[in-house]
Amino acid sequence: MCLVLPLSVFAQDYRPGYVIKNNKDSVSGFIKYATGKKNSKYCMFRASRKSKAEKFTSNDLLSYGFYGDKLYISMLVPDAGNESKVFVKVLSNGPLKLYQYQKQFLVKKDSLILLPTPKSKVVQTSDGMKSKDDSRYKGLLNFLVSDCKLSADGTRYTEYDLTNLVNNYNRCQGIEPLYKKPKPAFKANYMVFGGYNQSNLEVHVTDPIPFNKSNTVIGGIGVDLSSPRIYDRLFFTIDLSYVKNFYQAYVQGQLVSDIIHDDITMDFTSIKVPLGFRYNFLKDANTPYIKAGFMVGFVVDYDIRLNREQQTSYGRVITTTKTENVFDLQKKPKGIWMSVGYNRTIFKSLQIFAELRYDKGEGFIGTPIQSFSDMKTYSFLLGIRF
Repeated sequence: MCLVLPLSVFAQDYRPGYVIKNNKDSVSGFIKYATGKKNSKYCMFRASRKSKAEKFTSNDLLSYGFYGDKLYISMLVPDAGNESKVFVKVLSNGPLKLYQYQKQFLVKKDSLILLPTPKSKVVQTSDGMKSKDDSRYKGLLNFLVSDCKLSADGTRYTEYDLTNLVNNYNRCQGIEPLYKKPKPAFKANYMVFGGYNQSNLEVHVTDPIPFNKSNTVIGGIGVDLSSPRIYDRLFFTIDLSYVKNFYQAYVQGQLVSDIIHDDITMDFTSIKVPLGFRYNFLKDANTPYIKAGFMVGFVVDYDIRLNREQQTSYGRVITTTKTENVFDLQKKPKGIWMSVGYNRTIFKSLQIFAELRYDKGEGFIGTPIQSFSDMKTYSFLLGIRF
């Protein structure tokens, strides 16, 4: 569930865009937002959000694009092992054009050139055998940008560096780039939050022992990690919550002819670490979202007390207080979790969010091999994200 849910939603991500057919007719609609590899093979198009998807290949279209985002054009890529056209992403347009096909880059000035991918090779030097990077692409770029006295010597074979070089060349030629700078390859959004937590603990020793619900205030920090250049709505998320739980149970039983009354209290201080995936349904600025994944807790302090009253058959009451070895302790309880929430931008990159979270798994009682307790937790969180 944790893995399939975000991916199934991801598969239905259609965004406003357009297609330009071979007869140069432009049709607006919604296009499936996928990875660079899939976008280079085909375009899934819907005339409306509810209409049936239509699949276009590079032989069916001149180009397609997302409004305010990526643009793809159809072309035959030289020296790439393709006998038919493919879709390439336009990174920069002007006197010098830059395209990307999957992990390879192409430039076009007078003719279309595929920039060779740099590969490491072992060569003989005066100091022995050493690894050397093949940087033929830099020589080709130096030749193309020499009339503007630019150098590609420090340009890495990445979307960001190549786009920056080509844009600088086009500015030198009097053409301001028409396309946005590449999205960042890596992005981190940090979170600080607090909220209300309600936890249900059930211990299975002989018969299940239901404890009273633990109600407490929690706080924590977290981070969402993403690669907007690959896909801007899917995140790896992890956070740390500081939680203090108090549970109490009253159990009555019988030992031979004596009646036993047990009053059990448990205090736990723990750090909960949920990690998993986050999916935004809309643009990050204002969007509902879902999260799901795996969770592990770390008990940092605890206090377990058993107050027992034993009433004998002849009426005598014996009171015993026990504070050690009452139960085996599960110091790293594990489980699964999921949540739904909404975040909204209030100022530049500062956002506020509200989230409802549910987790289920092992309780604090048990051993590393076997758990003797189950725990369900419901949380309402408010926080800021930046």
